[in-house]
Formats: sequence, C-alpha cells, structure tokens
Amino acid sequence: MAKIVLHGHDSFDTAYLQYDYPFGYQIRCLRKVWLERPSKGLGRGKVRFAACTTVKAWNQRYTNHLNDDPLTVADWVASNNTAWNKPKYGTYYPFALMYEDTEKSKDQASPYVEYTALNVYSGAEEFYKFYDEFYHQMDDTERMQFMVLAQAHRDKSWAEVEEKRGCAELRNLVV
Repeated sequence: MAKIVLHGHDSFDTAYLQYDYPFGYQIRCLRKVWLERPSKGLGRGKVRFAACTTVKAWNQRYTNHLNDDPLTVADWVASNNTAWNKPKYGTYYPFALMYEDTEKSKDQASPYVEYTALNVYSGAEEFYKFYDEFYHQMDDTERMQFMVLAQAHRDKSWAEVEEKRGCAELRNLVV
C-alpha cells in the first residue's frame, strides 16, 4: 500500500511526530503535523493542515546526537526540553486527510507525510480519485463527511465521469 491515512492527529498535543525532518541543508529537526478542526470562528466545520518544527538552536544539538547515536533518539528527545517554533497553518478546506506516503518514505529516515483536500471547486474527477485512494481507509466520521460533501457537489459533469468509469459508486452510497 502506498498511502496510509493517519487518524487522530488533530492538535499540537496529539500531532504526528516526524523525528528526522530537514531544517535547511545540514541540520535535522523534529516536526509535528496535524489537521486542525476548529469548533468556533471562521474555520468552524472546516479543516486545515498545521506543521511545527523545533527551534534552530535545539536542532543543532539534535543533529549532533543523530550523527552520534540514532538508535536512542526517542529517549534523547524525551530527556531534553524541546523548544518549538510557532505553528504554520494552511488553508481551510471542507474536507482533508493526512497520510504517510510509503513510496516516498523508502529512501528517508523519517516518514513522508502529506495531506490532500477537497474544496468547493473540486469536481467529479477529484472526488472519484479521492474515493479510489482513500475511502477504504477512512473512519466512519470521515466517510460521512466525505459523502455529504460529494452529494452537495453533484452536478451535470458527474454523469460524464460516471459514464466514462462505467459505474456510479458515489451515487449509490447512502449518507
């Protein structure tokens, strides 16, 4: 499987931690990534990608430790006060998933984590691509959100795509 959906990473405290992320050309750092789902304000009901790395001074010590003894990284991180930069936030989307791309992770020490999203301009092609790649890995809540969004965005162009595919999986799924 090339893409594994990551669940439960929805705040800084529960973020997915990457232990060997590049910070510039020579230094390595820690990186936390998560999908934020605000419960109030302009982003209520939407999702955005967030990422946060460790500060540069801490990263230099961390890189030296990685070069000396990479096997005890988790213990070393736990015993040192980790200083974090301010989180960087992406654009709000109606629906998004974060996943680990195992094909891109093969040659790296740290997992390659990306996110993909559907927006108000996504058409039938994007929805079906999303369906084919990720639907079987979604949890029940994500499936419900996906189906509600898919049904809200149905228009005439969907019939053409469904005819080309020879099926209408999204039309037949019940919300």
